[in-house]
Amino acid sequence: MVCVRLRLGLLREHLSDMFGVSIMTVSRIMNTWINFMYDHMKSLITWPTKQQILANMPNAFYALPESRIVIDATEFFCEKPASLKAQNLTWSEYKHHNTFKVLIGVAPNGLVTFVSRVWGGSASDRHITQEDGHMFIPKLEPGDVILADKGFTVADLLPSNIGLNMPPFVSKSSQMTKNEFFKTQMIASSRIVIEMKMEQIKNFRALQTVLPLSEAHLAEQMIVICAAITNLYEPLLK
Repeated sequence: MVCVRLRLGLLREHLSDMFGVSIMTVSRIMNTWINFMYDHMKSLITWPTKQQILANMPNAFYALPESRIVIDATEFFCEKPASLKAQNLTWSEYKHHNTFKVLIGVAPNGLVTFVSRVWGGSASDRHITQEDGHMFIPKLEPGDVILADKGFTVADLLPSNIGLNMPPFVSKSSQMTKNEFFKTQMIASSRIVIEMKMEQIKNFRALQTVLPLSEAHLAEQMIVICAAITNLYEPLLK
């Protein structure tokens, strides 16, 4: 029942009819088993050693061999809360909807190595990194580089021996230089791995639909479970 909910995104009312049980029973099963699966599957999201990263470095990263983690934030729609404060915290100007937001990090080959806590859609990428960065930044080793989108203005939050590789900021009033063009192209071709991973995770349709408030307390567990399952797939890049 839980797997059907995650993969197909069916609502509790539909699951109640499908399995011939009450909606209350469906809710009880969801609460029990999503927490159970989370406790047992979060260990699938591991932090590989530098040697393991280098041994499985895909060809797409030939020009960025120091890359240790590729990070990006993604959002999932949620039902509009009744509380005005909660509405404000979950409102996303980017999605124009109430959302939950998480920061996800993957190794160069696509293995999920980090999932942040769930935040409201109003939280900035910098704020999430600042608050949850302690869960992965201390694991980085001297010389490691984080690959990120240009919105991650977090260089000052990192130790001096950790690099941050982002596409260069280009003024709207001036044309991109040759070096900026090739740097942007190089980073974009490498960062495709995080886009592919986000697509894999969102293939679980429970994360594509609007998450009802009755399941808001399970949002973090559901996202971690779906991300952990994708770590059982073949590597995205070789």
